[in-house]
Amino acid sequence: MLVKTRAASLPLWAVVGLQFALGPVQAQPQATAPASSAAASARPDPSDPKAPVPRSLYASPLRGYQGFAQAPVAPWRETNEGVRQSSGHAGHGMK
Repeated sequence: MLVKTRAASLPLWAVVGLQFALGPVQAQPQATAPASSAAASARPDPSDPKAPVPRSLYASPLRGYQGFAQAPVAPWRETNEGVRQSSGHAGHGMK
C-alpha cells in the first residue's frame, strides 16, 4: 500500500532542498510492541516541552557565494588597435 506523504506533494526543488538541509535520512525500525527496556525509558518524552533536544545546526547554502563583480573595461580604441595589430582572426595566425 502506498501512502502519500507531504514530500510527495512538494515541488522537486523543495524536496531536494529539504534533503540538503536535513542530510541523509535513515529509516528507523518501528517497534511492534511497547518497549519496556531501560534504553526506551532513557529517551525523552516527546510530549514534554522541557525535554532536552539536540542542538539544531544551520548551514547556509549561500555561505560560499560571491556576488557579481564588474570586470574592468579597457578603452575601446586601445582594444581595437591591439586587434588590428594582431595576425588576424583574433591572433589565431590565419593568413
